[in-house]
Amino acid sequence: MFADPEIDGIRPEDLSGSYPATQYVPPAGDFWIDILHRLGEAYRFDDVETEDLDVEGVRVPVATPRMLCPGA
Repeated sequence: MFADPEIDGIRPEDLSGSYPATQYVPPAGDFWIDILHRLGEAYRFDDVETEDLDVEGVRVPVATPRMLCPGA
């Protein structure tokens, strides 16, 4: 998928620190990925409306636009 040796630099401590999300930006491309590892008290992961995307043969659950921008 990405030839990025830096992705291995994301450590478990990064995913359990004080920030609820980690942003990954691949070295090539014009997008980023926000990895949510804590939602706070407003939602539980089971409450998040998702749709599955196929990324090079890997099923990836992604929050729907309606979930990310309610009322828009």
